[in-house]
Amino acid sequence: GAIPLLYQPGTSWKYGISADIMGAVIETVTNQTLGAFMRSEIFEPLGMTDTGFYVPEEKQHRLAMAYETGTDGKLKEYTGNFLGINNRMKGNAGFESGGAGLASTIDDYERFARTLLQKGSFEERQILRPGTVEYLTGGRLFGDTLSESPQGSFERWFGQRGFSYGNFMRVLWNPGQASVLGRQMEYCWDGWLGCSFVNCPRERLTFLVMQQKKDAGMLVTRLKNVLFSHDLS
Repeated sequence: GAIPLLYQPGTSWKYGISADIMGAVIETVTNQTLGAFMRSEIFEPLGMTDTGFYVPEEKQHRLAMAYETGTDGKLKEYTGNFLGINNRMKGNAGFESGGAGLASTIDDYERFARTLLQKGSFEERQILRPGTVEYLTGGRLFGDTLSESPQGSFERWFGQRGFSYGNFMRVLWNPGQASVLGRQMEYCWDGWLGCSFVNCPRERLTFLVMQQKKDAGMLVTRLKNVLFSHDLS
């Protein structure tokens, strides 16, 4: 946290550990572990009973295997540890990262996504203020021209043209420039093993993919193109 910033906030972007630093800030401000804060402020109010930084013994049989492609081109189980995460997620995590490490289910994630889509409301309770959700999901980097713009550094990262970035999510501002079909102002992010989350506020649509494959490839892009090639009105 004492290292000088590379850029003024909002003027440029670099993939890094910003979310992990935010997790440490939350722990300092609340005097709680990140897991305890998320549990009391997010998971329990939303009924996300299967989300946490480890999988208890009684739920271990439900934890999906992770896979990778072997040298023969066939799938095989991936047993490695990555980003400080134990593969089988047994026992309390020694480090609860702001940028990685939660296990969840598609049902739990749908509750979280729905709350954002409903401007912070969940089952007639206001979990977040509407203005907070608008701020969280409307992030954008600014610059004068694309070639010189700090935003260009994000657009060139894994073909994110048309998207900008803010608050740990990418936001689609220019669908006509994107290399994948989407909707303006959709906000989204992807996980290392191929899980993907997209919310489209104008269509009131949530798109979730849960997969567990290292170097997952183009599956999510293909599924998005199939979905958004149809009339969603």
